[in-house]
Amino acid sequence: MRKVVIDTNVIVAAAVSSHGKSVEIMQLVEDRVIQLYVCPGIMTEYKRVLGYKWLKIDPFDQSEILRQIRKVSTSINPPKSTIRMSDESDRIFYDTAKAVNADLITHNIKHFPRKSRFVMRPHDYISKIESNKK
Repeated sequence: MRKVVIDTNVIVAAAVSSHGKSVEIMQLVEDRVIQLYVCPGIMTEYKRVLGYKWLKIDPFDQSEILRQIRKVSTSINPPKSTIRMSDESDRIFYDTAKAVNADLITHNIKHFPRKSRFVMRPHDYISKIESNKK
């Protein structure tokens, strides 16, 4: 089974829309086609961002999203890397993906080191999955 770490921006995109590649990725996680990995810091980040008032995500829906993620994900405590990051808050996603050799799915690939071939946009990840089915 493919391993993934999903950046908060993908979780939010799936939460506020009923279609798109982010929704497709979350459906693959829910269907257990891909295995989601998280760490305590990632779960804290998901909760914090889903709670932004301007996103207008119903509190019940926020709780359900987090409950579902906890249900289908594997939580680890990754070692902290020393690689230079342009956005330090993204380190937990990078470190978790590196620790389990997972793909990191994000809308903000520019926040991660350039040589990180495992970091990709939702569209690219879906294309990769579809090309491997053929």
